[in-house]
Amino acid sequence: MIRFGVARKYGKDISKYIEKLAQQNIDAYEIGFAYGVPEAISYEAIQVAKQHNLALSGHLPFWINLGNLNSTEKNIGYLVDGFRMAELLETTVVFHLGFYGNNCFSDVKKNILSCFDKVFNEIPLKKGRIGIETTGKQKAIGTVDEIIEIINLLNNPQVVPIIDWSHLYARSDGLDANGYKNFNLILQRFESNCWVRPDYFHGGSVLYENGNEKKHQSAKILAPSMLSLLDVLKDRGYDNFTFIIESPDSINDVNWLKKLKGEKNMFKFDYGRQHFFFDGDNPDIPDYPLTVTLQINRNCNLNCIYCSEYERLEDLSYGNAVEILDKLKGVKRIIISGGEPLLHKDLIPILKACRERFEVVAMATNAVLLSEEMAKQIVKYVDYFDITIDGPRKIHNSIRGHFDEIIKGIINLKNAGGSFSIVTVLFKKNKDVMDYVLTIADTFGAEKLKVLSPIPKGKGVSIVDERLEDTEVNLIFQKLKEVKELFGIHTKVVMTDWNKIREGHAILIHPDGEMVASPVWTKDRCIDVIGNINKSNIEELWSKYPYKENHVNKYIEKTMNVC
Repeated sequence: MIRFGVARKYGKDISKYIEKLAQQNIDAYEIGFAYGVPEAISYEAIQVAKQHNLALSGHLPFWINLGNLNSTEKNIGYLVDGFRMAELLETTVVFHLGFYGNNCFSDVKKNILSCFDKVFNEIPLKKGRIGIETTGKQKAIGTVDEIIEIINLLNNPQVVPIIDWSHLYARSDGLDANGYKNFNLILQRFESNCWVRPDYFHGGSVLYENGNEKKHQSAKILAPSMLSLLDVLKDRGYDNFTFIIESPDSINDVNWLKKLKGEKNMFKFDYGRQHFFFDGDNPDIPDYPLTVTLQINRNCNLNCIYCSEYERLEDLSYGNAVEILDKLKGVKRIIISGGEPLLHKDLIPILKACRERFEVVAMATNAVLLSEEMAKQIVKYVDYFDITIDGPRKIHNSIRGHFDEIIKGIINLKNAGGSFSIVTVLFKKNKDVMDYVLTIADTFGAEKLKVLSPIPKGKGVSIVDERLEDTEVNLIFQKLKEVKELFGIHTKVVMTDWNKIREGHAILIHPDGEMVASPVWTKDRCIDVIGNINKSNIEELWSKYPYKENHVNKYIEKTMNVC
């Protein structure tokens, strides 16, 4: 069973509080023993919890410090109290190991193991569990590796790891424990290296500074994103766990999470296949766009013959970018593009700001500048990348150039654990080599091959006569489908048919804040200017967006050719 719960300090009104939680759809209550562990929890409170099938657990006082080698006996006494409560309630009781002080981890580790040995001699747990939690301060014992090592050395089924995702996020200065990919990596570390599979989590959003948590904030602020984490848990088969939300408004946050992740009739994102789907029947128009593309610059290091954005604009500043991102709250996916985003001096902080605000973060790049170091930095913030290859080396170089540098960038991205799709612009010059491009995409492990036709915008106007007729595009799609089946190719093919997708599916925000619908064949520059995000907000601009249905149908792949 999956339980969502809240944490609150122990008080004499515990029975009434449990009743209140049950009435508000809460499944679990972690009792905070901030001022010491009581002799017992009232019989009435335990019965009320059982009556409502509400799981009780506990959190020991923060003054426990197994890193202080001079107060071992005192800390053993605190642990005895915790073990006693865990056994009494037949539940999990959580605690922090303490601080390193002036000691190294090896010395602290010896003391921790010694303390546990002594406590288990006094109270050998049989029905209760003690949980060791990851911590959110640099001086506190409790990194992922330290928790795993302690759990393995104790080798006792009654001692379990507690992952506090907010702590790991803060401790890493926002680098880890956020986004689908990073949550996955942390769970993989536990599953591969820890003999006990984690089933009890803390989470929410947290403010941090210099690798140290400062205070909790609403889980609706995706820093880190509990929505992405729940996707990861589902995809990895976690169907029996307790999740305690720590926030100033934890009851409402719990119900918000349960609503978004438990209900049907919702737009959801398939991270593996990199597209939205509607979990239900007959999707309505959502309250916000599914996807917005933010161009942070127009500067580029290539000279593609079909470029639709060759007109130069000043780079979007970091400060203005954050203002725009805040105005896009409610949008599920942000795509960072250019120009070439890797040329922007503030790319990393902009990506980090995106990661803290959106469920899905994607980035379009030509990959030429994607060095080993850069790849390692940006994969922490980006769920997947779109990289363009327009054919084998000779043909590609005649269209875009730098084929070998792009392949090297893709290799660097793959080695850093990044996920990506290949994009190809299809026209007469490369129409006969799409099967080669598909082979390249599959060889390097691309999730998708996205094939689209050029649009008559920018330099693309000069090659409009080279666009293929619909019948020829359909024949190429059928050939790719046959190639996939014949050779067992895994990469998914998604081909654009502008007649089916129709106008204005994509929402672009230019570096100057201008928000446009694209492509719109009947409008000047093939775009329809909706407004300026700097002077408005996404709710207002979306309310007057005339292409909502086209937008939704394209991004759930309803109007795409897919195989």
